[in-house]
Amino acid sequence: MAQRVWVRMELFEHFALQFPSRCMMNLTPLNVSQAVSALHALEPRDKDTVARLISFDTWSKVASKLLQWKEHECRAFWLVLVVLHRQIRVPSERNETLAVENLADEDYYVKETIPLFKLVIFLFLHLEKLLQQSKSKAKPALEAFNAVYLYLLRIKIDFILIPMPHITPNGASPASPHAIGLKDRSESELQYLNFIKNHLDTLIVLLFDIQPQGPDDTYEDVLLETEHVDLLGFLLAGGDSFLKQKYYFSSVYPKWQQSTQRASKISKWLKKYMTLNDTLYPPIGFALTPSMQFQLNGGFDLSPRGSYDMDDSEGCCYLQRNCLDSRFNIYTPRRSIFTGDNRGLQIGPYNCSYPLLEVHLNVSSFCYIPKTPGHWDKFICLIPDSVDEGHDAVVLESPSNFTDVCIPVKFDSSSKTSPFNLPGSFHAVVLKMQENVDNLRKLIASDDFDATSKRTLELAIQAKFKEWLTLSGNNRQVLDLVQLEKSKNNQ
Repeated sequence: MAQRVWVRMELFEHFALQFPSRCMMNLTPLNVSQAVSALHALEPRDKDTVARLISFDTWSKVASKLLQWKEHECRAFWLVLVVLHRQIRVPSERNETLAVENLADEDYYVKETIPLFKLVIFLFLHLEKLLQQSKSKAKPALEAFNAVYLYLLRIKIDFILIPMPHITPNGASPASPHAIGLKDRSESELQYLNFIKNHLDTLIVLLFDIQPQGPDDTYEDVLLETEHVDLLGFLLAGGDSFLKQKYYFSSVYPKWQQSTQRASKISKWLKKYMTLNDTLYPPIGFALTPSMQFQLNGGFDLSPRGSYDMDDSEGCCYLQRNCLDSRFNIYTPRRSIFTGDNRGLQIGPYNCSYPLLEVHLNVSSFCYIPKTPGHWDKFICLIPDSVDEGHDAVVLESPSNFTDVCIPVKFDSSSKTSPFNLPGSFHAVVLKMQENVDNLRKLIASDDFDATSKRTLELAIQAKFKEWLTLSGNNRQVLDLVQLEKSKNNQ
């Protein structure tokens, strides 16, 4: 049976950060190669440095010196990488992470360590942004890698920009925003795939710090072991089918010779069979059913689609891109990251509940610490060049604007309190609102009003409520709930 190899698209689509152009200008192939060499140099060359654990302090020093990144940019990169590290595992690193419930916010930068091979892969894939910027240039941006590494190893990888096909969904207008979005996504996925295919040899050279042992040694003479290829499972996946992923990524390759093989042959075979996974990453025009959506995404987690070997209980990081005039009430055990062009955003504590929320969170293995508000008020904002740095793209929600939301669904269960605690100032606002409602009810029920006054007050309240439903756009939701209730009663 023919093996299938595919790229983990979630690394590009969900986790790759949109850095300001200043960062991208410093993220040159030469600077990346120097940064990776500096990390490899932390251990003697006779040791297997690729599995070495890197601390945030070490990474921050290298990134600030060689890439000229600022502190918050190093922190954003690190935090996203910690989430990936916990979610995507390779066989050699199982059960090597700290319990989330024992980590404070700053612990992710003090106690967490990342294997060097994951840091190198994640840093390398950000160079795909340079490919997009160099489409109109005669000389490709990544050609510098050939000068730095491939000349040394006497090989040459031609950087070819492959034109993307113009794809339009059946029945959709080319002018439709939905059609344009689908076409852009298709082109992006092909771009990611071609980027990995064209530069897999370069990545292997960077990853394993391949150096010639003699004057006549070449890249083709380098031998890789099965354990080395397993590390590529952080970026690639493979199996007998697109739904049956193999635990050991090295087992996808069929031509091992005593658990070793030349790097050039492995790379050539991987590039030959590497393709898009249209099952885990559905093609244009394909719609997920609710059951499939739950299987791919998980119930409540923000983890990306298409990764069956991801540990959802360890992966929760709120990452928001390119949003305008919105309010987010969230719970996250880690600080949030806002990247891209965000304007007029408010972020507040999680404000929604229903009787079985805690049960569903536990069943879905959602990562949370009970009876805490989480780190909703801590975030990193990567401001693009198009936004004035003096402008607050993201601000904390004021307690005076906070509202508590209860989902009006019926369960055959006794009502339970929310598994999350509200901060003191926000909890006081909720109590005040409840007190106001209780006082109004008591006033209406008291003998201070006669029947005519009570009826007048009732009509006034109903009129204001209808006005609020219309202005807030919630009128349709109430009508849908009423219709559902009627349907149940008719059954």
